[in-house]
Amino acid sequence: MFRTFKKPAISKIYSLALVAQLADTFSTGIAVLFAIELGADNLQINLISAIGMAMTVISQLPFGILSDRLGRKSMLILIRIMIAFAPFFASFLRNLFILS
Repeated sequence: MFRTFKKPAISKIYSLALVAQLADTFSTGIAVLFAIELGADNLQINLISAIGMAMTVISQLPFGILSDRLGRKSMLILIRIMIAFAPFFASFLRNLFILS
């Protein structure tokens, strides 16, 4: 099982996945604080979370089709890069409508 960690290519993918997951986890908590700073109440914060989860579910089918056409490895790397940069782009938002 741990033999795969010895391969440099696999280690890079695991490292990228770890960093992207940490960024996504931190951005969830930061998004709540950011929404509060913009003046959101509890209902709006929950709606932002619900819309985010709904978009995750809705995007599964198109990204699955792209994964079949382009290859799973390339799509995993692309998605992880998108997740890693999402908090950076969210820092430029100035209203709640764009945040959701």
